[in-house]
Amino acid sequence: MKQVTIGENSWHLKFNKWTYGKYYQPRNFCPYFWKTLLAFVISPLVALGKSLVYIADRMPSYDAPDWSISDNTADKIVRGLKAFVMSGGTIGLGLLGIFMPMAILIILGVAGVVGGIIGVLFLIAWIWDIYRERHPKEIKPKVYKEHVPNMTVTKARSFYHKRCPMIVYN
Repeated sequence: MKQVTIGENSWHLKFNKWTYGKYYQPRNFCPYFWKTLLAFVISPLVALGKSLVYIADRMPSYDAPDWSISDNTADKIVRGLKAFVMSGGTIGLGLLGIFMPMAILIILGVAGVVGGIIGVLFLIAWIWDIYRERHPKEIKPKVYKEHVPNMTVTKARSFYHKRCPMIVYN
């Protein structure tokens, strides 16, 4: 079985540990790759949750009643609810219901801007292709060096060979 070495200072391992917790270390590369992609999707929610916990930790304490969950957890829940109400969350949700058509227009406007940016990028790529056709590069002999595969290439190779490599952390 092939092995992939992932350094402790790699950005994707740090990002996964921030998203999933500090004890996140899978042994197989395939779940690691897919959980990294999922981390990009859920990172705004994790950031929101971490910021609510941060705000709740800075609020004055509250004597929680005797619930079945621990006092520390109950205290954080109550602090989070206080932060939500104090930040105008209820009023904001009410205004969202009133101004929903405006929100849809804003979303469509943002989608139009993103589409325009993508169109400009395609235009730049098209101009670059024309430039490269008219000004070809000189072909130089390749100098081979030791290859360090990145995450995407490793996943593509494992998909092709139908085997996921094991992860070695260093």
